[in-house]
Amino acid sequence: SETAEAEAESAFNAGDYQRAFAALEILMRDQPGNSTARLYTGICLLELQRPAEARNVLAPLIDQATALRADALWYTALD
Repeated sequence: SETAEAEAESAFNAGDYQRAFAALEILMRDQPGNSTARLYTGICLLELQRPAEARNVLAPLIDQATALRADALWYTALD
């Protein structure tokens, strides 16, 4: 999981959203409550032109009073 997190961060920062998404999927499977991973998974999906999936991934962040709620709303509005 630490490896998936490092891979996701590295790929995301390099703009390789497909690779980041794959690593984030592993991270979310291992840590389903990881809100940061959920946010970045949604961003990757938007970058990969998959807005419907991004909305589904980001919805739980919007529905809860999380620290990432505003970010999730922002990215959902971009699609």
